[in-house]
Amino acid sequence: MDFDASEIQYMGVAGLSAPSYNALCYALQRDEKLESVYVLSAPQNYHTVHAFLLCFDFSTIIIKSGFASGYGGEGPQTFSRALQLLYKYSIGITEYEVSSSFMAKVDSSRLSDRDISKLRSMQRKIPNRLPEFMIGQHDIKQLLVGCPETLPLSVIDDRLFPIAIRFWENPDAALLDAYRRLEGIVREKAGLPDESSTKLFSKAFVEEQSKLFWKDIDKSEARGRGLLFTSTFMAYRNRRAHREVPSTSAEDLRELLLLNQLYVLESTSTLRPVEAEETVLSHAT
Repeated sequence: MDFDASEIQYMGVAGLSAPSYNALCYALQRDEKLESVYVLSAPQNYHTVHAFLLCFDFSTIIIKSGFASGYGGEGPQTFSRALQLLYKYSIGITEYEVSSSFMAKVDSSRLSDRDISKLRSMQRKIPNRLPEFMIGQHDIKQLLVGCPETLPLSVIDDRLFPIAIRFWENPDAALLDAYRRLEGIVREKAGLPDESSTKLFSKAFVEEQSKLFWKDIDKSEARGRGLLFTSTFMAYRNRRAHREVPSTSAEDLRELLLLNQLYVLESTSTLRPVEAEETVLSHAT
């Protein structure tokens, strides 16, 4: 526990399981290695409430006491899911019993350096009783149900970014805009003003003497990249353009990330030199 009280980030809502579990999922998606996990357990009336202290490489997060044990209900069920999710990280989880007053400070986001020192001096709960709190077994898909679907803006292509930041307002409209923008970019770069959709991408990337190419890769890899464009438009864009497509937010997000990869690939392509085309034509005649 090598951190000061001022470094702690507080997430979750005391007494509410769903927002606390969502906060845990959100915290685990950060781009840092999870080093250690501590469960803070405190008595409350006839049951026990639990909070999580997560120590990452460069940050420390507390998920407030939205979890519980000692009775049947949503709190213990959610605590079970949280433990199972954290055990997927293959690290030890240590439990500390704290007082109700200590937990009150946790839930009001006001732990002091003195409180942290007190926590460091505590004896961990022995024997480890955490496995007893796990109710049933859940696969990773079940554990992630209800977790927030986040758009990783750091990997989004610059030209797609204006669409990505408003993606959740109307995913269908955003995706169609993204498809049209990509067509426009390729059409202008390849000098194919009258082509669109799969025919545009075939002439731009797939044909033997395509208008665009990638340096330093072999023909089969280049063709494979080009087919990603035509296949994506055939599989996703065409049906979306012609009729309303029922889809989940997760499916829409995956489609956007697939489309983003096409933007990235296009950005690394180069216009084929005219000389190369003229050489091919001269050999043909």
